[in-house]
Amino acid sequence: MEERTGGVWALLKHANFYTALQNLLGGPHLRQLIVDNYICAVPGDRVLDVGCGPADFAPLIPKVDYLGIDRNPDYIRQARERYGDRARFLQADVSAEPSQIDGSFNVIIAIGLLHHLTDEQSIRLLAATQRHLAPGGRLLTIDPARTSSQNWIAKLIINVDRGRHVRSALQYEALAHTTYDQVTVEVRTDLLRVPYTHCILECRKCA
Repeated sequence: MEERTGGVWALLKHANFYTALQNLLGGPHLRQLIVDNYICAVPGDRVLDVGCGPADFAPLIPKVDYLGIDRNPDYIRQARERYGDRARFLQADVSAEPSQIDGSFNVIIAIGLLHHLTDEQSIRLLAATQRHLAPGGRLLTIDPARTSSQNWIAKLIINVDRGRHVRSALQYEALAHTTYDQVTVEVRTDLLRVPYTHCILECRKCA
């Protein structure tokens, strides 16, 4: 993973600061919208949240078998303190071999993760998610994106993002197609309180 870690970016490694900043920008509304319109998990599903952070999605996806993984021990500690009675959390890397993750999942989410990874790291992660998906299962990724006609405020915010690998929608799609045949791409500019551009990928594993 390659990201900016000095100065103010170092604060984002702390779960409380990370969640507070997300909420300031409209995080609660965004998370609920993603759960209702994109994750679309149903009771009994197994859901894997890759790069779960402090697990802000966990309480919004009810009646599923939820496993959140992250490499940041502070995020995992806080996730367990907040939601350990309703979900499972593991400090792990989905791309690691041998995998610490058991079984297959109906839905895998990787929210705000690919833009922290190089192309090579992204391809490894995508391949790993396919191995952990059940037949017919879906991978959902959401990341900031660059466009040719981008609002200047969105461009400014994205330029100072902690992740060093913000891409265009076409570039994210090309990465997904290294592993998945069925890829749906959507670009949205209305998900936060401030001007911003998101690229949403839905990748489906063939049944």
